[in-house]
Amino acid sequence: MPIQAVLFDLDNTLVNRKKAFQNYAERFVDEFVLVVGSRNRVQVVEYIIQADRDGYRKKRELYEELLTQFTMKNPVTADTLVDYWFAEFFKHTVVMDGALELLEQLRSKEIKLGLITNGSVHSQNSKIDQVKI
Repeated sequence: MPIQAVLFDLDNTLVNRKKAFQNYAERFVDEFVLVVGSRNRVQVVEYIIQADRDGYRKKRELYEELLTQFTMKNPVTADTLVDYWFAEFFKHTVVMDGALELLEQLRSKEIKLGLITNGSVHSQNSKIDQVKI
């Protein structure tokens, strides 16, 4: 029996969430964090990446921790940082290498495609719209 449909996950299958979050974390540090003392920019970015727990951490909890760990350039609240996340993260979405070609090949064979994801509708639709898949 020929393949009739293929289901995909979104994060770290069709889109490279790890790369997207690294890009976002770098932008976040440049925008908000005053890098001083023994921690350099690379260390701060790596701390944020680890603290995010690959997206499974609640955003409010993450940003409350970051406010206690780092000096910010200007006074901000966790709410401000959560709002920044929802406004900015999805702009950093990148397609996984080879994903677009694979999808096009499957479409050309008229194989039905599906997406299964545990992310919120807003988050996942924003990523899909950003990379146009």
